[in-house]
Amino acid sequence: MRNISKRINTVEKQLRLGQHENRIRLLPPLITCAPTNATGKDFDDLGAVETWITYQEQLQAQEKANTELLKDNSNSLGAPIIIDLDIEKEYQAREQLKGQSNA
Repeated sequence: MRNISKRINTVEKQLRLGQHENRIRLLPPLITCAPTNATGKDFDDLGAVETWITYQEQLQAQEKANTELLKDNSNSLGAPIIIDLDIEKEYQAREQLKGQSNA
């Protein structure tokens, strides 16, 4: 009988029963659509994808939605962050930003 109790205790420690971690586990962003209409010159002009305006806007919006989701479901991983890249939309966003800073 003592041997069985010892085995149960060992299994419980391994499974960490009753010990819930309250860490927020976020998944890395997933870029779903690499811009097919992009040329090498576009990437030279626009720089790294992580610096794009449209990338940052989508990332911030989805991270905010995930934060709200995780408030209610702390044990959830959150929704995957899916970012859709488009060269034309990025150029338009940069033109708008340039126009706002000139005004």
